[in-house]
Amino acid sequence: MKKERSYFSILPLVAAALLSGCIGSKVGKDKYVNMDVTAIYSTNPERPFRYGYPFNRKQIEEFYGQTVIEYGINTGDVIAEVGAASGWLDGALSVLVDSVTFFVQDIDTNLLNEEQLDAVIRHFSSQRDTPQTNSFTMVIGTEEKTNLPEAYFDKIILNNTFHEIHAADSMIKDLATKLNSGGKLIIYEKYANAYKKTLHGGCNIKAKTGDEMEQIFEPYGFYLTEISKPKSAFYNYLIFEKDSLRAQHCAAKRNTVSQYINELELLSRKDFSSDSARVVSIAVNCKNHLSEISEIYPSIKDYISEIGDEWLEEERYTSARNVLWVNTFLFPEDPQAYLLLGNAQYDSKKYQEAIDSYAKVMSLDPKNAEAYYGTAMALVDLHDYENAREIFISTIYLDSLNADYHAGLGALLFLEGNYDESIESYSRAIQLNPIDPEFYFFHACAYQNVFLYDETLADFDRCIQLNPNDWESYQYRARAKWEVGDKPGCKMDKAKAKMVKKQWPE
Repeated sequence: MKKERSYFSILPLVAAALLSGCIGSKVGKDKYVNMDVTAIYSTNPERPFRYGYPFNRKQIEEFYGQTVIEYGINTGDVIAEVGAASGWLDGALSVLVDSVTFFVQDIDTNLLNEEQLDAVIRHFSSQRDTPQTNSFTMVIGTEEKTNLPEAYFDKIILNNTFHEIHAADSMIKDLATKLNSGGKLIIYEKYANAYKKTLHGGCNIKAKTGDEMEQIFEPYGFYLTEISKPKSAFYNYLIFEKDSLRAQHCAAKRNTVSQYINELELLSRKDFSSDSARVVSIAVNCKNHLSEISEIYPSIKDYISEIGDEWLEEERYTSARNVLWVNTFLFPEDPQAYLLLGNAQYDSKKYQEAIDSYAKVMSLDPKNAEAYYGTAMALVDLHDYENAREIFISTIYLDSLNADYHAGLGALLFLEGNYDESIESYSRAIQLNPIDPEFYFFHACAYQNVFLYDETLADFDRCIQLNPNDWESYQYRARAKWEVGDKPGCKMDKAKAKMVKKQWPE
């Protein structure tokens, strides 16, 4: 088994899934041709639509349930998403709401057209418990104008879109005419703060701070009236309205806890976050005022978690663990706080510490399958295969429909040399998720170890069909072809692996 290909995927890429504006860096020379079925933009025919993720209902509830609340989406609302690409986010939201009129707007007809929008609507309508009651209207705009109806919308959403707008002055003026009386402009972006500069994924455009965004919109009569996290958050939604008095009232409320937020912001500084004594001091001071802070910023837990995640992305493991510990101190009855800390401990190879954190999750939430899964994976890395197998079985008992859990057990069985059982686990994972190329890759490796080469080659073929940008699949298929005496095929796959690796080094 290739150690560099990891199954441990407890941390969902929710932020990436929410952000629908940038086409990622793994789109080839022609950005509209990409056969990687796992990418946010894929022309692979296995995908129901090209741009966005075809989430199922369970994922939609997990990823977007809070979004519906934060955006204040109500029955009967008329909503426009500007820069919506295929409209996949609107489709996902339509699973959770009723009788909402969605206007799906973009300037790129390769991403947004009637065929793609129809595919989006079909997929997400199939995930509803009841027939679709929402309506969808497609609008193609320009760089300077949305082409949306005038004075018509309760809410206009720009979801990871604003930083891509080149004619910001013209576009903001245009947006100002589209909202009805009392309408709201919702801007969701990745942001920087005073201590850390960040880039938007895929396009690598420098992110603005929350303060900079406020300064951009105020001259056009848009005032910041709602925010669930401090303006220094890395992921945040800012709600603007044409109501300066309401904005002043909200700003005054934020000022009452500004000194404590200023302390929490220091967790974005390396010298503070890496110093456990300083982190403890910040946490203790904030705990004494937690009720006040939470009243103003209801998503303060997420704010702290995202700081920890940023450190984790940078592989600053001490900082990540220190910051994520803060939430376990502030919210000791929250299993998610311990789960995220455990994930950071796992990623930094502190396996026993991770197991201890997962145990705390299980004590608070005995049916938390993710904690069981994390424990099993940590035990695998500690080479305690016997106990890991028992925990994997418990994990699958709690959630038998999660393909990753079956794949994790398959990985353990492979390590133990139980290839036949490993094949069964991977087969179940593939049955649950038939378009994940990783499952076929390891399924093939297991088949290869019991000398079933027809099955091995079929799985590698399928893996490459789903993601032709994976050079390792060509390399491993070359080995399988060598073993069956297909030397010309082996040579061709080796050359292909070399070419693909050069083009797609990641």
